[in-house]
Amino acid sequence: MGGLPVIPEYVIQAYGFKVTRVEKIRRIWRCHTERHGIWGIKWVEYPPEEFSFIWQVSEHLRKKGFEYFPPIQQTNEGKGWVPDHQRGIWFAVPWLNGKKASYEKWEHIKAAVDLLVALRLAGQGFYPHNPYPGRIHLGRWPAYFKNRLHDLRNFQQQLQKKDRLSEFDRLYKHYLAYYIAQGEEAISRLEETDYYLYCQKEKTKGTFCHHDFAHHNLLLYQGKAHIIDFDYCLYDLHLHDFGSLVIRVMKKNRWKIRSAEKILNYYAELNGLTEAEQKILVAFWQYPQDFWQLGFSYYIEQLPRTEREFIKRLKTVLKQEKERLNFLKEMKKAAQI
Repeated sequence: MGGLPVIPEYVIQAYGFKVTRVEKIRRIWRCHTERHGIWGIKWVEYPPEEFSFIWQVSEHLRKKGFEYFPPIQQTNEGKGWVPDHQRGIWFAVPWLNGKKASYEKWEHIKAAVDLLVALRLAGQGFYPHNPYPGRIHLGRWPAYFKNRLHDLRNFQQQLQKKDRLSEFDRLYKHYLAYYIAQGEEAISRLEETDYYLYCQKEKTKGTFCHHDFAHHNLLLYQGKAHIIDFDYCLYDLHLHDFGSLVIRVMKKNRWKIRSAEKILNYYAELNGLTEAEQKILVAFWQYPQDFWQLGFSYYIEQLPRTEREFIKRLKTVLKQEKERLNFLKEMKKAAQI
């Protein structure tokens, strides 16, 4: 993506803001204005066709009266974004001065589940217009799992041909066969569930997935949890968000089974959790996403991290594997697998 651009004057003018102070925080600018309060202005390198999907999600939630997120602001001309003159999109959201959640604190985890269930209810009836193909994941989990399994096999073949292996190469290669087997089992398990039937039912209701329920995107504000940053949202099952939240909580709590039981029981109490849903979740949890992601980042994206950083991340994944397997074992029992 390269460096972030400075906010052009035409973007400020599009919203009618008179900005008095600007602070850059990570990948967003906090803009203090004279009469309109504080706003976050952000640039993303998406084509308009893709950003339209995010805008549709924001508008759907706003019209449904969902209060626990900062909706995308319309420009003075009633548009959902401002095209950058070079590339990408500019958009504005109200700034929330909330406290970041901690997935090591049960009260914060409960707040996250409360929010997730409320978001699911608000998301019902969402049917995207001309959806951007890359945002459509509903019914495609098996295909995505198989594509990533293909990546792992490619990494394996490349490493077998490589003359000189780095330390990361050697460690990653050593565990590839094991995680490929994990991926194969996850795909088989998913295909044995009612996944496609479940997707069809959810499609009829209307659904979407936030796709980044990280603790730093959950802000505790005025006594309630709010979710920010819809940049990665998808047309997909709500189970994707819930399954990811469980994994995030488990990592922060050393994969303690009691932590899993508490979050699953609380979610079931609020929303219900059928045996069919549990079986789909077990397949989702079994897929070696973290191991694949590291290989993808190292071999495909070639992210600008040091070799030492990659090795540290890989060792963290490997160190947790015994506890992760125990978690999967208990979840399979609960789902009667």
